Amino acid sequence: MLGVVGVIDNFREFVENVDVPAQHILCFLHVANRGEVPLADLVKLVGTDQSAVSRSVAKLGPGSNPLEPGYGLLSLFEDPYYRRRKLVNLTARGKNLVSALEEA
Repeated sequence: MLGVVGVIDNFREFVENVDVPAQHILCFLHVANRGEVPLADLVKLVGTDQSAVSRSVAKLGPGSNPLEPGYGLLSLFEDPYYRRRKLVNLTARGKNLVSALEEA
C-alpha cells in the first residue's frame, strides 16, 4: 500500500499541486501504462463519463484555457487514420514523470 501512496505523493510533488484529484492521477497512470490510448478506451478504463475524462485530459495536457494552464503531461490529438477518434499519449514532460515514478 505504501507504493500507491508514494506514487500519489511523487505525482503531486512533480506537478507542484497537492490538490490533484485522484481521477487525474488515474488517467495519467492508464496512459503511462498503455502508451497511446483512444479517449473512448480511457473513459472505460477510468470508469466514469466522457466529459469527466475529457476535463482530466485537458488539465493533464495544455489546460482548458489560458488563465488555467494544464500540467503538460498528456497530449490529445486526432487519429490520423480515423479522424473521428481522439488519441491520448504522454508528452516529454509526462515521460519524465514516469521515469521519476519508476525511480522512486
